[in-house]
Amino acid sequence: MIIIREATLSDVAAIKSIEDESYPFPWSEKVLQDCFGKNYSSWVAEQNDQIVGYLIVTEIVGEIHLLNVCVSPSVRRLGVAKQLLGYLISWASKHSMHSILLEVRESNIAAQSLYVDLRFQLIGRRPNYYPSDEGREDALMFSLDLSRTGVDCQV
Repeated sequence: MIIIREATLSDVAAIKSIEDESYPFPWSEKVLQDCFGKNYSSWVAEQNDQIVGYLIVTEIVGEIHLLNVCVSPSVRRLGVAKQLLGYLISWASKHSMHSILLEVRESNIAAQSLYVDLRFQLIGRRPNYYPSDEGREDALMFSLDLSRTGVDCQV
């Protein structure tokens, strides 16, 4: 069973571990700590008292910008990311947010598929947004309009 709860600074080490396992260019511990400042919110997914995923957002004038959602490689493809995103969508709706914006690597087809399944719409591209082994990789931008009916996900 997955439990989603608000992240705390004491979770940074576990979040950093998942970050390091998951990305060739992970965020630093300092960047992760900075995400506990004003206008940021973050949640972790726990299974058997272990953090197996996390989600970090910033709030800007009624809009949520999804900065990072990541799941431990050991539990990928089991619905943890979908549960985290469903929680976020429900939370954002209840807090009168009007949209969620995110960027995703052009090469991350699995994440793009998940976002489309959750009714996010492709709205643009950010050239050379992410570092990559070959230099830089474009980001695809997705948005979810929370004012549409039927968007709220229950978890």
